[in-house]
Amino acid sequence: MNAFCGAVDYKSSTVDFELLKRMSIYLGGGRDRLLCAGVLPGCAVVCSGEAGTDAFQPVIRECGGRKYMSAALSDGEAAQMTEGAYLAESLIEGYIGGGMSSLERLYEGVCAVIFDGAFGETVLISDRGSHQSIYYTLQGSAMYFSSELRAILSVIETFEGRIKVDKDALRRHVMLPNEFLGERLFSGVRCVRSGEGIIFSGFGISEFRTEGMDKGEDGRVFSGAVPIRTDEGRDVCAEAEAMLDLFGYPQFDIYMPSLIERLERARSAGSGRGRVMLEGIPARSGLTQRYLHERARVIGRAYGISVRSDICVGREKASGDTLYILRAKRRLEGMLSRELENERCVLYELFDPKVLRSFCLLKQEKNIPARVRLAGMLYQTVRWFEKYNISF
Repeated sequence: MNAFCGAVDYKSSTVDFELLKRMSIYLGGGRDRLLCAGVLPGCAVVCSGEAGTDAFQPVIRECGGRKYMSAALSDGEAAQMTEGAYLAESLIEGYIGGGMSSLERLYEGVCAVIFDGAFGETVLISDRGSHQSIYYTLQGSAMYFSSELRAILSVIETFEGRIKVDKDALRRHVMLPNEFLGERLFSGVRCVRSGEGIIFSGFGISEFRTEGMDKGEDGRVFSGAVPIRTDEGRDVCAEAEAMLDLFGYPQFDIYMPSLIERLERARSAGSGRGRVMLEGIPARSGLTQRYLHERARVIGRAYGISVRSDICVGREKASGDTLYILRAKRRLEGMLSRELENERCVLYELFDPKVLRSFCLLKQEKNIPARVRLAGMLYQTVRWFEKYNISF
């Protein structure tokens, strides 16, 4: 459930703390936050977690009169090693002793930031087994980074006045369920993905690749049928808007209600500080593992619940409610029809107006759950441009 954000500017002795405060808003609700600044000139990091636990970070070390600082996540958690020591502490001590070579083989599922006071460098790294990316943007001589995409978007909006979206990337994202990579939608957002790392210094940025160490029996896989929530009181359009607010960009599928229902039950049972294990999504849904991992992480954070990241795409047939799916289809398509009556609707800038007005875009999709997903994505796109300061 932990997350981090931070800023580095090696040409300045301070950072913009007001901007860091705004970034930290997107690190998840109901969590304590710790700002660590002043250890290294021009460097600061904010960590979100549970105060008083071994997972609360960052970790600071000094060696030879030089200071180092690190924060780490593992499968979305600021994790502990089996011996009870900080994961971040293990990383930073290995780094002090072995430099960059110590990062060549990380424990699988780790992403981290390391501030090197000896060489004036900052390392962002995500192991090949991690489902967590680190997002960053360059503004002048400073680099702003975070484990949460929305934190970086708040930086871009602060500096540039609005968030610019790539029209072709958005069109692909709406149409293709596997085109998850939301950071590709935005101008100015860069990303350290699984198996990648960067080194930021006063000389710029250099990139490198990583290997992952096998974490053994911890990588268990679970699967099972996915129940679709049948609560008639749930408005699928309101749910689509809620997902838009959580992700910060259009992201919707027909299986989201089952995830939300599971998290609501867990929170009602008082298990919010624990982890929730999810069933798999049927393989015919066309949704990728990376999408499912990120969806569980983002929505789980909103409920203050950590969702296991070892959910998988299973082979079981979904125990779905046909009536729910058909109601969702009618509701979303009805709302879309009303939106398309507005000649200035943003969808007309993305797709052929004739195709939109005739609903051919939706009718060509014969799989009903996939059609509901597409209708939800189109509806979210309209609301996105209405609610947020974005443009093409």
